[in-house]
Amino acid sequence: MALSALLYQVTGNSSDFWFCTFLYPLEYVSRISLDQGFENFKYVFEQILESNFPILLLALLGLASIGWRKDVRLEYKFLIGFFVCSFLAVTPGLYFRPHYFLLWMPAVSLLAGAGFESLRFAGIKTAIPVGILTMVLGFPILSNKDFFFTLPVTEATRSIYYLNPFPESLEIAKYIRDHSQKDDRVAILGSEPQILFYSKRKSATRHLYMYPLGEQHSYAHHMQTEMIREIQVSRPEFFVIANIYTSWLFDSNSQTLLMDWAQGYVNSRYEVAGMVDILSDKETLYKWGEQARDYLPQSDHFLLIYKKRS
Repeated sequence: MALSALLYQVTGNSSDFWFCTFLYPLEYVSRISLDQGFENFKYVFEQILESNFPILLLALLGLASIGWRKDVRLEYKFLIGFFVCSFLAVTPGLYFRPHYFLLWMPAVSLLAGAGFESLRFAGIKTAIPVGILTMVLGFPILSNKDFFFTLPVTEATRSIYYLNPFPESLEIAKYIRDHSQKDDRVAILGSEPQILFYSKRKSATRHLYMYPLGEQHSYAHHMQTEMIREIQVSRPEFFVIANIYTSWLFDSNSQTLLMDWAQGYVNSRYEVAGMVDILSDKETLYKWGEQARDYLPQSDHFLLIYKKRS
């Protein structure tokens, strides 16, 4: 953090550092009550437990083995501290979204290793701990064998992220890459930064996710205004607009300044270049050029790709 603060100070952006590190995070972590946070944790952890309980059980054994492993107390202090700090890294805001728990996995894995070692230390014959370890590691793979070995990539992605446009991002990115120069900018109205990565193009704005802009806090209007200003200055070659709820998570109380502005700005300077209509988890229609301009979406999940007029 000290290095980041120094870099911001040197570049004359210390106010941005203060905002991103303290002001907005304070707003972010104050939106969820303790009761709702507990419900969030319970809902997500039940899903994690369902497919990973053998590993978690072995980790719990590793945590408990401190009672009889007096020869490694110092190592256990590190493991327990790592375990607690990793869990605390998951908790800010009390949202407990599933991917947050990835921060916890290294510590859980080390404790599972300690649990396996404790079985050997207890004098149990080698074959039994090895059998337990095989079961622990094999259960998640066996219970998700279709996901790992059978399902095509697109179907596997859909099984986790449903109609979020992750498979479609590859086609959109290819079109942008084939119809732009490497220095051209892309503005994405929606939380789909993977399109920038796949297209190898830079964003027209530093706001890559729309979620903070739609939350009910005192900075939402300022953040939307800032995004508008950055897009106007960079004059992107492409606009991608995601008409997908999970790409915005705006509600009836969200600021609408950005969307109101975008409607007039895009229509006056850009033309429709592509339409991606996600009809179901198995079917997506892609329309480009004239076909896109004459096409009306059939679903509530679609993306519009606009190119700057000549």
